[in-house]
Amino acid sequence: MLRPGVRLVRDWHGETHSVLVLEDGFDYRGQRCRSLTGIAKTITGTHWSGPRFFGVNEPRRTTASIAPGDEAIASVAPEADHAGA
Repeated sequence: MLRPGVRLVRDWHGETHSVLVLEDGFDYRGQRCRSLTGIAKTITGTHWSGPRFFGVNEPRRTTASIAPGDEAIASVAPEADHAGA
């Protein structure tokens, strides 16, 4: 589980998207959201696994190593990381 205060950052088609983890969800562009998957769908226009899109479920990374105030930056190529691929 991600700790409140962690900021997730993902570049998508030349635009940087930032999500703040809250105790009861996420903040994306000033709007509270219940899931990362909904945010990923808003960004891409198609269904993605939100944690996968933001790179928080990679095998070698644990969320425990991301402290509040830190940023988790996803750097996975979009074509290789699509949930349907």
